Amino acid sequence: TFSIGAGSRWDWVRYTPTISTDFNFKGSNSWVTNFAYVAHNSLDKAVYPRRGVKFEAEAGYVSRQSPRIKFIVGDQTIPATEDMISGDSYPRITTNLESYIPFSRRTTGLLNIQGGANFGYEQNVLNEFIVGGLTKTFRNQITFAGLQEGTIYSPSLVALQGGARVMMFSNTYITARANVLFNNLFTKSEYFDYPDFFSGYAVTFAYNFALGPLEISAMYCDQTKRVQSYINLGIPF
Repeated sequence: TFSIGAGSRWDWVRYTPTISTDFNFKGSNSWVTNFAYVAHNSLDKAVYPRRGVKFEAEAGYVSRQSPRIKFIVGDQTIPATEDMISGDSYPRITTNLESYIPFSRRTTGLLNIQGGANFGYEQNVLNEFIVGGLTKTFRNQITFAGLQEGTIYSPSLVALQGGARVMMFSNTYITARANVLFNNLFTKSEYFDYPDFFSGYAVTFAYNFALGPLEISAMYCDQTKRVQSYINLGIPF
């Protein structure tokens, strides 16, 4: 239920946007992160737990990087120079806390705190935290009820989420969530300009099959003022 450790991780990221905007970039970057971590897991079940805590935290130092980036401005492609993109090293922290509290035989309270910060990250790229979605499935993701995956890219943020899950029938659940996100806390990117605060909500209907849950959600964000759908099938791993 408890572990600590240390190690080194090599990342190589290639970014090729498929949606054209007035300003974007494409290319690759690679780096080595030396890190230490701590983790605790006392959940009673892996899927739809009713009680317990899951906690993960990591502190690392990203070594000097090798960015190969080109800016896309309108129809022009401009190679990035050293004064435009930084390859300097920087410290980094991430954390995730999930807590489940049974209110009754059928109702469970949910609490989730997620956060991360890349310090001194104003001109770095391709290691931002990626906000959106209700199911954590990929690197650097911060889930947020109300936004699709990849809606926001940020170097430093904290997200707080609360909710309740009710078992309506055997293996059938209704979950309501509300969350807030505080953005640009310690570092603000020169390339991504998003508001400092977001709030959102989601209602999810789920049926838990033998191979994992089918979840159908309706989401709303106060800042985008859009109602969106979200579907998840199976267990992320």
